[in-house]
Parts: sequence; C-alpha cells; structure tokens
Amino acid sequence: MIRKSFTIISVWPRVSARIYYLIRPGSGTSDCDLSTDYIIRKTDKPSFELQFSDGSCGLKMNKKKCFTPDKLVCYVMGLLVVVAATAAVIMIVRTSICDSQEVDFAEKKPIATPWGFKCVEDKCVRTLITVDNWRYLDSLSVCHLKCERYGTLLPQPTIQTHISDTVEAISVCGMEFIGVEDEAVQNHLDESIHRFFQHLEKKKTEKHPLARGSKVRVEFKLAQNNLSLTLDTDESYKLQINGDVEHEIKVLIEGETYFGLRHGLESLAQLIVYDNLQYRYKIPKRVEIEDRPAYRHRGILLDTVRQFYTVDSIKRTLDTMAIVKLNVFHWHITDANSYPMKLKNFPDMARFGAYGPHKVYTVNDMKEVVIINTNEEGDYQRIIFFFHFQVVRYARVRGIRVIPEFDAPAHVAEGWQLTDFVTCYNAQPWSQFCAGPPCGQLDPTRADLYNVLEEIYREMNEVFDYPDMFHMGGDEVYPSCWNTSTHIQQWMIERGWQLRREDFVELWNHFQSHAHERLKAAASQTRAILWTGTLTEPNFVERFLPQEDYIIQVWTEGSGAASHVPHLLARGYDLIISNSDALYLDCGFGLYVDEGVNWCSPYKPWSKIYNNNITAMGGERREQILGAEACLWSSISSEDSLDSRLWPRASALAERLWSDPETNFRGVERRILLHRRDLINLGIAAESIQPDWCLQNPFYCVR
Repeated sequence: MIRKSFTIISVWPRVSARIYYLIRPGSGTSDCDLSTDYIIRKTDKPSFELQFSDGSCGLKMNKKKCFTPDKLVCYVMGLLVVVAATAAVIMIVRTSICDSQEVDFAEKKPIATPWGFKCVEDKCVRTLITVDNWRYLDSLSVCHLKCERYGTLLPQPTIQTHISDTVEAISVCGMEFIGVEDEAVQNHLDESIHRFFQHLEKKKTEKHPLARGSKVRVEFKLAQNNLSLTLDTDESYKLQINGDVEHEIKVLIEGETYFGLRHGLESLAQLIVYDNLQYRYKIPKRVEIEDRPAYRHRGILLDTVRQFYTVDSIKRTLDTMAIVKLNVFHWHITDANSYPMKLKNFPDMARFGAYGPHKVYTVNDMKEVVIINTNEEGDYQRIIFFFHFQVVRYARVRGIRVIPEFDAPAHVAEGWQLTDFVTCYNAQPWSQFCAGPPCGQLDPTRADLYNVLEEIYREMNEVFDYPDMFHMGGDEVYPSCWNTSTHIQQWMIERGWQLRREDFVELWNHFQSHAHERLKAAASQTRAILWTGTLTEPNFVERFLPQEDYIIQVWTEGSGAASHVPHLLARGYDLIISNSDALYLDCGFGLYVDEGVNWCSPYKPWSKIYNNNITAMGGERREQILGAEACLWSSISSEDSLDSRLWPRASALAERLWSDPETNFRGVERRILLHRRDLINLGIAAESIQPDWCLQNPFYCVR
C-alpha cells in the first residue's frame, strides 16, 4: 500500500534543469483512467508525477504511458530487487503536511482562540478578538513577520533587507523547485529541500486541514559548481520573493556556491510561518534580501570525550546549527578521560581507552559512504542510494565544516596507558600534575612517538576529508608531569638544559615543532590551530609558533590584563575567539571534584553571549579575527542535557557572528523568543529564557 503523503524523490530527466513539482490536491486532470486506485499520468513538464485517484498530493513522473495497479506493483518490486542487491536504502523524503486535502476557507473568519495580535508602532500587541475586530488581527507568528524589521529571520541579514508588511497565504502542496544543472550540487540541494519540508511540517501545530493558498515556484541560480567547503568559501546569497502575480509566488535564490543557496533556503523556511488562526502557511508578498556573513568562522565545540555522545545527537546538533547558519563543528574527539576514536590503524587505543565497546566512533561513524546506481530504463536516469549516513558529509550538506581536534601533548591518558609514550599516567594527587583527572602527557623524548602521531594525523585527515584546519590542542601542559620521569630529566640534562620552567617550555616546543612537521607530512594543505597557553605568551610565541603555520584559539579572557588577544593581534596572528568569560557554555554548574561551582562560573546567559563583541576586541586589527566558537565541555554535561546547554545560546552567537549587529541583545530579543519556540516544535529541547507570557507580551518583560 502506498502511503498517501507528500513525497519527493531525486530524479534526473534528460533536461538541463531539474524541476520538482508537487501538485495541489485535486488540481489538473489525468490522461489515465481515474477508476484505478493509483495513476501515473503524462505531463508536459520534465518531471515526475504520481497522483492518487482521490486527488491528494503525490510525486510527479514524466512517463509516456499509464500504469495499472498491477504494473505499478511490478515496477516497485523491481526497484526492491535493486535495493536488495545493493544493500542500500532509497532516499525518499516524506512529510505528512499534505496527508489531508487543502480546503477553501473564508479569507477571514472568527476562530476559537480569544486572542489575536496587531502591529502597533512596530510592536505586536495582544488583543482580545471581538466581532468587530477579528478581520484585522493576526496570529503571533504572522504579526512578527509583518511587524518586525527582520521578520522572523535569525540571524538578521547584513547587506539589504526589505520585507513587505503584507503576506500571502500559500499552498505548501503546490511548491515547485527548479534546480541546477550540476548533478553533485543538485544532490546536496535534494537533501536541503528535504529538510526544508521537514521544518515546514513541524510549524503546523494544529491537526486541522490546511487552507488552500497561492502556488509557490522556487528557482535556484548557481554561479560556481565547487562543493569544497573551507574558510574562504563564498556563502553569500540573494533571496527575492515576488507575489505580484495572481495566485502565484515566485521565489529566486541566487548564490555563488551551493552553500549560499542552502543559506537562502534556510532564510526562506524562516519566512514561511504557520497561521494558527486561519490554518494557512503564509509568506511575505515581497522580499529583497542580500546577505553574507560578517565572520567566516562561526562554530560550536563539542567535547565528546568526558561524556560519550551518540552520532544521532551530533547530527541533531548539526541540523540545528544549519538553521542559524553556524558553519564549524569543532569536534573535540580525544582527551585524557577516554579515547573513543576507533581508527583502522590503531583500534586497540579505542578498545582500551573508550568507556565501552559501544561508546566508540568508528571510521564509518565519522564519515559516510555514498553508492550511486545508474538505471537507464525509460526516462529514469539515476536513483541515489544512501548507505550509512554519517557525520562529515552530513555536515557538509548543511554548510558545516568539521574540524577535528587531537589534543596533545597534555590531556592524554586513557588509550595510551599500555604504550611507552605517556608520562605521569593517573598520577596522584592529580592536582599537582594536571588540570583534572586522570593525568597524562606524551613524552616528547620518544623518537618513535612521532611516527605514531603521523599515522594518526594521516588517518584522521583522510576520515575528515582533509579539512583546511586541524586542531592540535596544546594547552594546560604541566612541567611537573614531565619532571616525574627520570628518562625525560636525563634527556634534558644531556642536551645542556636544566629543569626550570623555561627548559620545560623548550621541551614543549620540541614536541610541538616535531608534531607539526608530521601533521604537514600527512596533510600538507592544512593549517594548525592551537589553544592559548604558555607557548602563546609574549616571550615565547614568536620564537616557537610561526604566524603562517598557526591559528590561535583564545580560551582565556577576552579583555583585561589576562587576555592574550591584544599581544597576539599585535604580532600578526589570526585568532578564533572562545573567551571563557562569555563563550564557555559549561560555566555556572557544579564542580565535579569538590563542592561548589566550577572555575568559570557564573553561568553565561544568551544575552551575554550576544553582547560579546569580537569586533570591538579586534579594534583596528579585527580582520585578523576569523570568528568565534562557543565551547561545550562535558565534565557535567551529557547527551541528555545537550540541547538545553547549547540552544538558544548558540543561536545568539550565530547572529553575533553572521550579522555583527550594532545593537545589544534587545535587538534580537523578540526574534529569539520565536526562534526558541520553533526549535521546540522541531524537537530541540532548547532552554527556556523567559516565561511564555513574555513571548506574547515582550515589551513588559523589561526593567
């Protein structure tokens, strides 16, 4: 039995552009016998259509003949044989938006809820619905769309934004997508269109038939076919919506790259709201947006070592990042507490270092395999099969770079304990030898250590598809740990060194320079990232870390005497800002090794994150600041609390980095409240930031 639902499948007719056209229920006539249960009818458009006899939404196909039910079953069975032979799964996108036929409602009619909203001086004011005023009131979402300068967009656009204050009801079951010529880019767009409809579906909060509206036609225009995603990728886009044509909305999304197109599609999804007063989807009648990010590096760091996070939870995080156009997932995948990264060449490190056999990330977890099968029968050209959808490509489709971190020489313990490469393993009392238990640091004097590191770097870069940046860790090195080893002491003395702090810094540099050489041997095009630490202090940094080789990620304070930002900028270094006084999302919770709160308390609310102005930190050298990352360290955070720790605080960071707004948090307050509600509807357990009453009465929740 074919489920009667709104369905899209990737198909490639022999034309230069691809068109996905989902008809409105009951529209058009068929060349086939309407008495059959299922109909595949001829169309003039180079697309595919499968329509049910009851007129509900279906899938278009440009077949030259009609199928009877038995022939259709035969055809479906043939596809299943192909699926079984390839051990894959056909990628079919489904949504239940159109399970019920759209119906004709009155343009305005009294509804059950007693409250509506009207726009008064750029404010949505809650108003009691009466017999006299119901024609002039909107739902909260529609009111914000019409009343706010940036409508329901987050982040706000940077170059040009015009959103009309008139809206048009649309028929979601009548959306047409005109794709691009490049096959690889279109594959990515297919998946973005899939997500687009998933998001629209979740906006419909009432189980009520949809009201019919205007048809929507979306066209993509692409300048470059390049799918590589780096720091320098052009993410700009233009979005135009024109509703002047009767009963039709024309949407044009232009981008230099696929990543600009997908950003434009995200903005379009945000501009389509569900009106729960009239049971319609609505869109502004005219929109002109030109947009590009202020900062190229906009990220989240997730520590998956201190606590294990499933791949599904990581994907959910990537999905939410894509909504707000964050473009870097910094994967802190190794540390002292566990070693969950199961590489093919070093499986025993995960075997002995992970929390358990099921708490590991395999190579297949860290990347995905795509199998393409060709079928030239009839007008079918290709069917895509997806096998083992995993993190790296999953992220790229969503416009996100995955930057892995292999932390060294400190933060090394579990997984290394059976080798000769680690010193002060789990030394006690731990506070004398490391920042947190268990202790451990790599021994820089072991020459064969660097052969192992090169192989690890090589396989990691292969797994993560040779990212343009690779994080080498490099913080919280304790000389006291190395000083427990008589072997290290003897090695240093033989070279004329003493056992002072400065000498251990030289030992650290010995490790860092050799490790960096091996990284370049494994991936010559990648650029290393290091945390701020002793090596980045003014008297060491230029001696040991060439500006062309290293990007410095600042976790120390953003300003004040303890800040590394001013002297690093003055010396010409490119920076990524993660100042712990604003961007550490684990702050303000319990101290796991003692009573009280953790070291970086207090808690960092979304408003502080939004007001963390990295442009002001940079001053005249702001061009050297590549962007910023919010960091979620997992000592006392786990998968169960992941959503609430990240969202909507990371959404506030997203607007700060994309838009570089001149206003403080008040400028986004109403939009972020609506955004948080949308995240909840999508199944993201975003933290509450105000009582629900403030969502409907935001201008009273101020002092």
